[in-house]
Amino acid sequence: EEEEEEEEDPNDLFPRYPLESSKDFTEEQVSKHLKVAVSTVLEPGDFLYVPRGMVHQARALEGAHSLHLTISVGQHNSWADLLAMALQDAVQRVVMNDRCHEAAELRRSIPRDLGEFMGVMHSDLEEDDRRFKFAEQMMDMMTNHVLPNINYDMVVDRLKVRFQHDRHRPLGVLQTLPSSSLNEKALERDAKRDRGDGDDDDEDDDEDREDDEEGDLDKLSPTSRIVLAAKDVATLTIENGAAVLYHSCKNTTTYHETDPRGLEFEPEDAILIEEVLKSDPTLPVQVKSYSHPLG
Repeated sequence: EEEEEEEEDPNDLFPRYPLESSKDFTEEQVSKHLKVAVSTVLEPGDFLYVPRGMVHQARALEGAHSLHLTISVGQHNSWADLLAMALQDAVQRVVMNDRCHEAAELRRSIPRDLGEFMGVMHSDLEEDDRRFKFAEQMMDMMTNHVLPNINYDMVVDRLKVRFQHDRHRPLGVLQTLPSSSLNEKALERDAKRDRGDGDDDDEDDDEDREDDEEGDLDKLSPTSRIVLAAKDVATLTIENGAAVLYHSCKNTTTYHETDPRGLEFEPEDAILIEEVLKSDPTLPVQVKSYSHPLG
């Protein structure tokens, strides 16, 4: 007699919010377990947002050729990622703090006989009291020493910093500008050299070089107006006593081409930077409107 095929559990077949791209499903699996929520025809250039965890199926119209691209987002910005970072950070900060005397147990060496009753080889020792005591000790350390020491703000900042490095720069930020008067000045200087005009002495060259380095931008003054390039374009953190700003303004279409290191500022600058990052990107503000501890 032929064995009956085991009934597929739709919860196993279609897991919610997978962290990796799901496999391709058969027509039978889709028609048996799922209902159509939306059916629509996309024209060339159309974009359709499909909520994460929803199954989608694309097909060309009869007699037509079609190509579509699916982009998944948010898979590695899950609660699981946040928890993994939070627990690891809490453990490291606690054990490295010699003044945290109550967490000394975390620095104690594990029992030498741990491998005699724990591990896959000993998983059948269900009635061994040592296994119960070990599990209780692990839970006690997590509850009393790890969980209370999670720095939620710091962990979220780290996730945001990672996002700044991963993302493409916001649309319209730091677009290529037309040739400035500085570039035109440099071209004119080079052309004079090519013509062999001998009126340029070393002093003139030094002045031109200084102009190149300084740029053709006016220095900021109290009445200068500045504007935030875009919302969420940067993340401000405090690291080792310094204010560090991570931004995505110079990110390119090449993944991780830019330097991941942030820009360091004095701690006193953090308040001013925070004000700028919270400002409205549609409203230019005068420099003197911002506050600074040093005036």
